[in-house]
Amino acid sequence: MLTNTVHELAHILDRPALYRERWDAEPDRLKFEALVLADEVGQPWPTVAPQPWAGHGASFIRVALHLRHRAREHGVLLLASALCGGPRYELSPASAYRTALGDEPTRLAHLTFREIAGIEPPPEFTTLWASDVAAHHSSLGSFA
Repeated sequence: MLTNTVHELAHILDRPALYRERWDAEPDRLKFEALVLADEVGQPWPTVAPQPWAGHGASFIRVALHLRHRAREHGVLLLASALCGGPRYELSPASAYRTALGDEPTRLAHLTFREIAGIEPPPEFTTLWASDVAAHHSSLGSFA
């Protein structure tokens, strides 16, 4: 259960903003947005399947592994493979991503997750992600 909690926390921290101030929250504006949302969810499902890692991409993996490191610093051991990456998402194992991050989780432990997101990940991490994405598209063959 703790692993699921940390996984979901990684989704929250991976968002561009945790919340947005609403200065235009007038009743008419909110009603308009509700109607737009209702129309959107009433549309048919897309015919093209999303990537197998949808919502669990490179930035999510990075956040999850940083959370794992911080949990470990407080004596909580979590399996990286239970948090992110791996065959379930048609990606390299989480351990490969952990290795590709190198000492980044230790070096950046004093920063907020928003600050970390503003820093380029190690080239090895970016290369591994690009390789996984390329392998996925290659496996699609002529259907890509």
